[in-house]
Amino acid sequence: MKRNLIVSTIVVVALPLSVALAAESLEGVCLAVIEQEGGDTAICSCLAEQAARNQELEAHMISLKDEGGPDERYAAANDEGKAAIDACTG
Repeated sequence: MKRNLIVSTIVVVALPLSVALAAESLEGVCLAVIEQEGGDTAICSCLAEQAARNQELEAHMISLKDEGGPDERYAAANDEGKAAIDACTG
């Protein structure tokens, strides 16, 4: 009984967290990062368009937010991510 209560509590607490993380959009993450760095936010809508129908690319691009500055994020990007960045900055 105690174990079921603990598991239920964990599920109830984890559910809002997973919903919040799923709601994190590439454009929103990009805007937050670029605004903090003082860069041009125009790239954010372009990146969102590049990843619009590709959830794996979107997740990958979101994961780059913790990689440091722009050069580190670009270096950490996979080939598809680099192509999206190049398309939006070139």
